[in-house]
Amino acid sequence: MESNTIKKRPPYVKKGQTRGPKLEDILADIAIIFKQPLDKIKSEDKHAELVLCRRIYCHVSRQITNAPFREIGELINKDHSNALYHNSLVEHWIKVCDPLFYDEWLEYKQNSKIWGIY
Repeated sequence: MESNTIKKRPPYVKKGQTRGPKLEDILADIAIIFKQPLDKIKSEDKHAELVLCRRIYCHVSRQITNAPFREIGELINKDHSNALYHNSLVEHWIKVCDPLFYDEWLEYKQNSKIWGIY
């Protein structure tokens, strides 16, 4: 892995400390933008739209709050390894500008009340 792709914790955020909005607020923001009910996003349902919401939630939560993957996953009823996988997959999609994902990512960034603040 290239050293410039590794995200370092900002110096003002101590290990184990989170910053920014609550994870619940990030998930609610994503649910509104993608017009998906929160209970469906948290369910075991594997429809593509719901999985995309979960993936974006895991990536945005990690980037904005620096919360541990365990906490990120708990909110969507997944374990830490699912949250880690979703985060790394979104990072890869952004890096290669995956055309199947990039439109949804831009839609989130343009319409998010949270992303632009932090």
